[in-house]
Amino acid sequence: MSPTDLNALPPIPGYAEACRREQDNRNLAATLSTVPLCGLAAAQLTPKHLTLLALCGNSFVQGRVPQPEDVAMFLWFVSPEYCTDRRKRDKFIERGVARLKYRESVAEINEFLDRTFQDSPGAGGGEDRPQYIAPVVFLVDVFASQYGWAPETIMETPLAFLFQCLNAIKMRLNPRAIMFNPSDSIKSKHLRERMGLS
Repeated sequence: MSPTDLNALPPIPGYAEACRREQDNRNLAATLSTVPLCGLAAAQLTPKHLTLLALCGNSFVQGRVPQPEDVAMFLWFVSPEYCTDRRKRDKFIERGVARLKYRESVAEINEFLDRTFQDSPGAGGGEDRPQYIAPVVFLVDVFASQYGWAPETIMETPLAFLFQCLNAIKMRLNPRAIMFNPSDSIKSKHLRERMGLS
């Protein structure tokens, strides 16, 4: 099949919608606003949130099966009401989290994380590669050196926005850099099927 044959193919089912969702996620990240999550207001996930959740052993960021307490912790940490006052936390959980359905909440938080990490760079190096800095320190280093941003600013900036900035830096430094979108998998699968390769 020649490249001109590929251009003549009918629209790929689901591809345009996936591209639109990706762009909507990017535009939302650029607004720096709160978003709905499990029927509650949630700040967009920042490096600071990620660090707090990791330090507390939250299963959503540790790669384990989340428990109901992980749902409550996650929603509290991303809540615009978040503070260290236990009474306010307990009231938030009683008022907003206790009524939630566990499975639906886990699914929504996972979708929130998928949207957040949509444009994140690949892990690279594998698990056997030694780690010398925390991932958030990598982000602070890149944006402090590239843009001159203060570490506090970087730690409070939504990750989805930072990942787009990483892509912008990558494209600026190497205009021929290979870039990927999650929707590319839809296009690849469709083309493999059309070419009889799957």
